[in-house]
Amino acid sequence: MSTRRAQCAACGQVRRAYARAQSGVLCPSCYHATLHCERCGRVGVGRRSLCWACLLADRVDELRARAGPDRGPRLAAYLDALQASANPHSTLRWMQMPAFALVEDVVEGRLRLSHRAFDEYQGTQGEGCAIAYLRAALVAHGALPTRDETAAAFERWLARTLPTLCDGPDRATVTAFATWQVARRLTATTARHNGTPPPSAVKHARNQIRQAIALTTWLEQQNLSLADLRQDLLDQWLAAGSTTRRAVSGFIDWLCRTQPTARRLVIAWPVAARSPPIATDQQRLSALAALLENRRVDPAIRFTAAAVLLFGQPLTRISALCRSDVIQTSSGWQLRFGQRPVQAPALLDGLLHELTTASGPRHARVAASPSDWLLPGRKHGAHASAEDLRRQLKILGLPVRPGRRGALLALAAELPAPVLSEHFAIHRSRAAQWTRAAGRTYADYVATRTITGPR
Repeated sequence: MSTRRAQCAACGQVRRAYARAQSGVLCPSCYHATLHCERCGRVGVGRRSLCWACLLADRVDELRARAGPDRGPRLAAYLDALQASANPHSTLRWMQMPAFALVEDVVEGRLRLSHRAFDEYQGTQGEGCAIAYLRAALVAHGALPTRDETAAAFERWLARTLPTLCDGPDRATVTAFATWQVARRLTATTARHNGTPPPSAVKHARNQIRQAIALTTWLEQQNLSLADLRQDLLDQWLAAGSTTRRAVSGFIDWLCRTQPTARRLVIAWPVAARSPPIATDQQRLSALAALLENRRVDPAIRFTAAAVLLFGQPLTRISALCRSDVIQTSSGWQLRFGQRPVQAPALLDGLLHELTTASGPRHARVAASPSDWLLPGRKHGAHASAEDLRRQLKILGLPVRPGRRGALLALAAELPAPVLSEHFAIHRSRAAQWTRAAGRTYADYVATRTITGPR
């Protein structure tokens, strides 16, 4: 076998010389790309004179045979999606990685096809582990039943977090608060958001439990219990930490409601020392123009930046947009953030067309199922994470919070508060605050309605 290295005439890279063609020396990959598969006739051969698609089909057939009649029917849809992968070569490489051992455990019955078995296997691992991704794929293809994954993940987190407290009445009190107050409200929030609550709701729920545990632990260190909690002790604990400790307010209110002997306690929220920064119109538009021109940036990130800097939308709402929220009309594209759609500027036409016509998730995941999310996430059936979008925008140097506030101020200078609320999903009181900050009054809205008539 030749070990001589030369510049490949096809790809231009200096690689091992494998064959000679009329155009020059070819590397192994480029040479096999010119051959025809012996089975299906496709151009491009992987190994054994077969293309990558045929090699993947053989590998999946092997898995079907190992699954047998017991697990085969339940895994049929998942294995079919695996075989129909848009990138067979990438899927075959994934099958050689350690994470694929989980799929083989399921196929051969070492890991039972049940949520309980998956929960036991996942243990203390987070929601970004391989078992969580496999569970989402199996649920999407019917191998596992659908359930409230947000509630299940929160229960697993509680099982890991609550044992940090010493066993006793205080731990029982915090457990009751977590179960009957926080978990139930999180379930209600999940139902309102069609099974996918905003990440901020999950983060706030966990922070409430953390701060309740932190307060209880601090009291135990003082040889005190929750029954001994007084206003001066609460103020001392709040003053000794960061402002995140004020998330304990829900726990304090719950104590006052559920325990008749509990003292009335109050948490004072400090007045902000200064207003958050607001980006100017020049800063917003120049940052957006530079980002839209950079074709190397993911279209999802460019659209997120546009939604923040032009329409003042929060990342939690942007990440949960559906394809149906992007409407193509004879006059251009429209975006639905609130009750009424908003006309998108012409500079976003190409970007919106690219997003809505994408055949699948930009995160190449094997056995991916079709999704209505405009910005699909890494997990099957889930939209992109707001925190992931924030992190990528931060890497690009985009000022998310100042940019959003600048966009809202610019919109409020042009639109009355009721219109701002309807089109951009802002609460009426907040919309009124922005219009007052921009120098508009309710009389402007009355004049607009008088001229244009009722909607």
